[in-house]
Amino acid sequence: MKKFIKILSIIVVIIAILPSKCLPNSTNIAEDLGVALANNNYDKIREILDIYPDIIDSPNQLPVILSYIAMIDTNVSIYNDREAYIKFDENTFDLLLSYTSKLNYDFIINGQEITFVELASSLMTKNQNLSDEKIIKMMDKFIQKGMNIADYRPYGKVKILLSTSLKRPKYFDFLLENGAMIDTFLVDIVVHNFGEFSRRIPKNNQDENVALAVLNDEKYINTKKEFYLAMNKILNVRKIDEFVPVDIKLATYMFSKAHDDEALNFLYKKGVCNKKELCDTYKQEIAKYYPNFKIEE
Repeated sequence: MKKFIKILSIIVVIIAILPSKCLPNSTNIAEDLGVALANNNYDKIREILDIYPDIIDSPNQLPVILSYIAMIDTNVSIYNDREAYIKFDENTFDLLLSYTSKLNYDFIINGQEITFVELASSLMTKNQNLSDEKIIKMMDKFIQKGMNIADYRPYGKVKILLSTSLKRPKYFDFLLENGAMIDTFLVDIVVHNFGEFSRRIPKNNQDENVALAVLNDEKYINTKKEFYLAMNKILNVRKIDEFVPVDIKLATYMFSKAHDDEALNFLYKKGVCNKKELCDTYKQEIAKYYPNFKIEE
């Protein structure tokens, strides 16, 4: 996951990932394409893509359409420190999408395999200049083109499509409505949203004061509110048994260490014991880390 975030942070300009091939009467392809995108010059974009179709979705470089998403509504350096403002243009997006044939594959950036659907979504949600409405419009076009958000191989062992969309409530709802998988959602939430609190509590903590310090921490309280909101949204349209045991294990482990009766009862009331495998995991973690906890039936 850390490698994934690092990769996202360095995807900033198209010149870094496009091949340096020359067009007729041109300096190089990256400069021409960057200028064409900045000016929404459809004819020039089409000319470049027709001549060099391998830059569309090669597994060895960032697809052009994802480079465009990363730069939308921002000032970027397109060539030799020349800056241009890349304004979102639906026709430009549609043109790039019309040339993009592969939407369900892993490509390689800096030696790492990245899943197209998750990187596309992450680039959109990380772009603060993009509204939820624009993100939904683009993702819907991807889905109509054939992108599969209901069944895909995740980067590593964790699917991050939903967890990276928490700050985008309308988009989060859109993903759920279109079948985004929820398994490993809790893994990513616990590791990245609750991780700092977990590290503050010893593994076999029996000190109520240590637990109370976390429970009363305003940031923890707000993080838990986000967790409740996301879980309620998920379980309004999906079943808790779509989670996998490791989801329940990590969540129960975190809340047990913090002696968080409220959060543990929340999981129980949401049906964690409706499935034996999940229920066994839930009760085992509580027995190990918070044996004094009593479930509110």
